[in-house]
Amino acid sequence: MNKEFLKLAVEQAQKSFNEGNFPAGAVIVKNGEVIDRDISGTFPHIHHHAESKLVDKVMVKENKQLDEYEIYTSMASCMMCTGKIYWSGIRRVYYILGQDDVDISLCYETSLTTDELKAKLNHDIVFIQDKTYFDEVLKIYKLWESKIK
Repeated sequence: MNKEFLKLAVEQAQKSFNEGNFPAGAVIVKNGEVIDRDISGTFPHIHHHAESKLVDKVMVKENKQLDEYEIYTSMASCMMCTGKIYWSGIRRVYYILGQDDVDISLCYETSLTTDELKAKLNHDIVFIQDKTYFDEVLKIYKLWESKIK
C-alpha cells in the first residue's frame, strides 16, 4: 500500500466536492504507477462513481482484464462499483472512509457492508481500510452532508 496514492484519492474527493458532486475520489494504479484518477459524476449521471469511471476508462484503453491494477479510493466502494471492480479483474482496493463512517442512506444503495457483499462473490477482492487521512476525508464528507440535508 502507498499512502501517497491515498492522498491523491483525498485530493480527488475534495475536487469532486468543490465541483458540486458527491465527495468521492479514486486513483487506479499499476505496478506502483498512477495510471489515472477521477471524481464522482454530476447529475443526472450520478451513477458515474469515481471507481466506476476509472475502470471503464482503463478497460477501454487496455482492452484486457485489470488483474495487475489496484484502486485507492476515499470511501468504501458501493455495490455497483464493487461489481465493476470484480468483473474488471482488480482484486485489491484501499479505502479511507468505511460504510459505518457515513450515512448509508445517502451514500450506498444497500445496507450490506463491503465484507458481506464480497463474501457472496466467486473470487475474492481484498478491501483494506487505511485511516491515515480519515479526518480529512470525513471533514469533506460532513461538509457535503450538511449541504444536502
